[in-house]
Amino acid sequence: MDRAARPVTILSTGGTIAMAGARATPALGVDALVATVPALAGLPGLRARELMALPGAHLTTGDALAIARAAVAETQAGRGVVIT
Repeated sequence: MDRAARPVTILSTGGTIAMAGARATPALGVDALVATVPALAGLPGLRARELMALPGAHLTTGDALAIARAAVAETQAGRGVVIT
């Protein structure tokens, strides 16, 4: 890993990026989602966590707060964050 690079955590929440099927429901878990990007395979410092698996329109303010808190916890540990 480049000395300037930070470890990164992907926080998966469902949404459009994870949807599949005729009814377009969240179907890809975080590991399957990461696997769709071959360049991420074996990337040092990459972690992936599934927080929830909801369509974006179904997120509540409580869900948004949980996502924000998870992101803050990761950044306080010195990690970069990507939320899907």
